[in-house]
Amino acid sequence: MRYVLLLLVVVLSSCSRQQTTSPVTLRWEMGVNNVKPSYYSNTFTLKNSSSSPLGKEWAIYYSQLPREVEVDAQSPVKIEVINADYFKLSPSEHYQSIAPGDSLVIHFFCTNGLIKESHAPGGAYFVALRNGVEQKPLPIDLTIVPFTNEAQWSRPGAQELPYPYGNVVFADNARFTQATLNDSDIFPSVKQYAPAKGVLNVGKELNISYPATFANEASLLKEKLEKEYKIAITDRALVTVRLANLPADIHSVNDEHYRLQITDKDILIEGNTPHAIFNGTQTLLALLKGKQQPVTLACASISDYPDLLYRGQMIDVSRNFIKKENLLTLIDLFASYKLNTLHLHLTDDEGWRLEIPGIEELTTVGARRGHTLDESGHLYPAYGSGCSPDDTLSAGNGYYSRNDFIDILRYAQKRHIQVIPEVDLPGHARAAIVAMKARYNNYKATDKNKAEEYLLSETADTSRYVSAQSYTDNVVNVALPSTYRFVDKVLCELAAVFKEAGISNPTVHLGGDEVPHGAWTGSPMCLSLMKKQAIAEAGELKDYFFDRAIKSAGKYALAVVGWQELALKGGEKVHDRFVGKVAGVYCWNTVPEWGGDVIPYSLANAGYDVILCNVNNFYFDLSYSKHQQEPGLHWAGFVDEVASFNMQPFHIYSSARNDLSGNKVDLKKAEIGKVPLLQQKQVHIKGVQGQLFAENITHFSATQYALFPKIFGLVERGWNAHPHWAGKAEQEYDTALLLYKTKIVLKELPYLAARGVHFHLSQPGIIVKDGMLFMNTAVPGASIRYTTDGSEPSQNSTLWEAPVKIVAGQEVKAKAFYLGRSSVTTRCK
Repeated sequence: MRYVLLLLVVVLSSCSRQQTTSPVTLRWEMGVNNVKPSYYSNTFTLKNSSSSPLGKEWAIYYSQLPREVEVDAQSPVKIEVINADYFKLSPSEHYQSIAPGDSLVIHFFCTNGLIKESHAPGGAYFVALRNGVEQKPLPIDLTIVPFTNEAQWSRPGAQELPYPYGNVVFADNARFTQATLNDSDIFPSVKQYAPAKGVLNVGKELNISYPATFANEASLLKEKLEKEYKIAITDRALVTVRLANLPADIHSVNDEHYRLQITDKDILIEGNTPHAIFNGTQTLLALLKGKQQPVTLACASISDYPDLLYRGQMIDVSRNFIKKENLLTLIDLFASYKLNTLHLHLTDDEGWRLEIPGIEELTTVGARRGHTLDESGHLYPAYGSGCSPDDTLSAGNGYYSRNDFIDILRYAQKRHIQVIPEVDLPGHARAAIVAMKARYNNYKATDKNKAEEYLLSETADTSRYVSAQSYTDNVVNVALPSTYRFVDKVLCELAAVFKEAGISNPTVHLGGDEVPHGAWTGSPMCLSLMKKQAIAEAGELKDYFFDRAIKSAGKYALAVVGWQELALKGGEKVHDRFVGKVAGVYCWNTVPEWGGDVIPYSLANAGYDVILCNVNNFYFDLSYSKHQQEPGLHWAGFVDEVASFNMQPFHIYSSARNDLSGNKVDLKKAEIGKVPLLQQKQVHIKGVQGQLFAENITHFSATQYALFPKIFGLVERGWNAHPHWAGKAEQEYDTALLLYKTKIVLKELPYLAARGVHFHLSQPGIIVKDGMLFMNTAVPGASIRYTTDGSEPSQNSTLWEAPVKIVAGQEVKAKAFYLGRSSVTTRCK
């Protein structure tokens, strides 16, 4: 008996060790793109790092952006796609045990091509099996081998922008000649700036006077002056900032119109609304950027207002979650640049991020991702979120409680930002569908009514489809009465939250995008509904759904907006079914090569209010460049701060100055044959919005990196929708672009760095000419460090200061360093 107990202790001790440490490590290496038609090669190296042989009782799971996988028939392992971007690697019949310290090299092929290190597999974990039963999952040490050869970041035959080798970047950087900045050169640019004689000595103290109607704006100004500019607010100060209404004889262009006057004695900010006053205070704060004590301001008069009253940024917290405190940081930054809308993408296939009282499963199941065989307690992992549904550090897990969301709404409202929550339906709804299946299974044996109360799927549905993100089960069944109980419940709770937060005239975004072809075609209930409603095609059920959803929203005084697909039928055909019923449509598909650039003006001409979300200008999740180390997607090209600056709301066909292959667009011919925006329909262009979808963004610093400095083009174009260079000689554009880039580098990047914001820094250029090494940067003040031995440059590498001799054929790598940030590595070709 003593021997049995001792043996039991040894076994349990062994199990305990296995539960904390993975017995294997994993190494992934990219091979060659287009190694055979439509496939690239890559390799896993699986090493047994334990002290025991690795038999057949195991599986490895990992995430990667969706792709098909092909493994040789004689391979010792098989790789399966479990769901969209979730994969399983396990022994095949040809597998043989791996001895301790030995490795197994696994060659396989994948579709879709791969040119980014950030698109490598992630979130890998190991699961041991005991008698066929999976044990506790264990995170794996996964090493991604850096890309070092051209075959890893190029796709033969693909039409795309050139790779940013040193000579390409050098030529781009050479075009940058630092512009001279004036006090008025801020973001966004002011409409009218009239300099006056003299200066105002601000000093270290200010007084603020204001009527009660502007108390909130005065409080926010005080907070910023004291916290960020170290200027104390006291009624003993010699200089006063006066907040006041515009004089009665001054015409107010719109509700955000303000005037700012700086004399040698005081500062006057005038506006007819709190929002106008807030804009004026943000301009004052912008004028103070970079000032040192003793602070002085040039005397001047400013009259300013935005051209577009909707200036928004969409943040996707569904794919990867952003904690409340970080979201508040973004709101504050957005407000400082006079953005006035936060479109919060709360739900999608990979997560539901808002507490809905009475439907707890939406967050207990839908807001958590981790290892599971049946998703009964949480969702599958996605986008590298890993194996634990309780890991609070994983961006795959988390949600906003009801009180959190009220705090977010109030915080944003104080800063004149409207929060528009998005509940994406009827597609992009997998998280909700899975959560409601879990609810059904929990209650089906005890309370059938409760089990079916909010069910979103039909057991008998045999529809076959593949969504844009490769899901086959992400569309709610629009014929189920429970679907509309669900929609009504969610809208009711949203309305209650808005009311408690004190938000008037709230808006909800109901998605409507990317419902895949084939949805509903195998649903008996949908086919019955189509017959009853005389609906000819299954795709038209989306309109039926939105008729009912909009009616439900109206019951709770919620305005409804949606993506462009809401107002389209059969691809790009506009239909007027929802004109006057929705408050706006968000147009994203604006790539000329795809023909989608005619959609925004077609919808505006039909009477829809349009928010311009141009994918080729404002999708900030697209990578800055083709560089393999630059994170981000590239399905619609690349987007940097120049692409966002180029956007022209009222000349949309001239917003892309290069096509997807990098060829220069002839702007004089860009509008030929395209749908014009009718003069009388210009009023329907309501605003602009940036998008930040989060498939490739797994932490908050990556969020900031993707936004800054790209967002400055959005900031500028929302405020000044009619750039003075539009339609003029190229020199006018070049001059404006240089000023824009200079403002970013000299004013905004130092401001962001001082506040701990992680921003993107452009890479240096390299050329070798007559045996001499030349380098340059478009960031005045940045240092360039380089190596010639193949190693990655660091802060301790050689500083480039002047041309130096170089051995022919020697490999050169360089990075730029500025304000504690570094660029990606530039290679010399």
